[in-house]
Amino acid sequence: MKSKTSLPPRPALLTISVIGLGGAMLAGSGCSHRPIVVQSPPATVVQNPAPAAAPAPAPTSTVIVTKEAPPPPRPETPPPQPAGGTVWIPGYWAMQNGQQQWVPGHWDTPPQPNQNWVPPRWEQQGNGYVFVPGYWQ
Repeated sequence: MKSKTSLPPRPALLTISVIGLGGAMLAGSGCSHRPIVVQSPPATVVQNPAPAAAPAPAPTSTVIVTKEAPPPPRPETPPPQPAGGTVWIPGYWAMQNGQQQWVPGHWDTPPQPNQNWVPPRWEQQGNGYVFVPGYWQ
């Protein structure tokens, strides 16, 4: 008498899946041999965090120079803070259409936590004044 080799039991779900897949392949194709194509998942992309903000203002392509000193800042009373974490950005004088015009202050959210606003200013250079834009640091 021949001895029978017993196989380890297979999980029922796997057996049903294989039978179901095989049966579907046979029934759908009319052929008993059909290749199965398996695609690997797409690669995971990991991005490094953004570098810390530079303490100096970003360079601008336009340099604004005027012979006249800007007027003193206008007094402003900020409206109530709209949300926690916002910072009051005071108003300032800017050159628009060849004239000094007041840009009113506003509430803004820092791009990163714990950053401070360095307000814009006019610096005297030679016989004129150069505008230095404000920035977060």
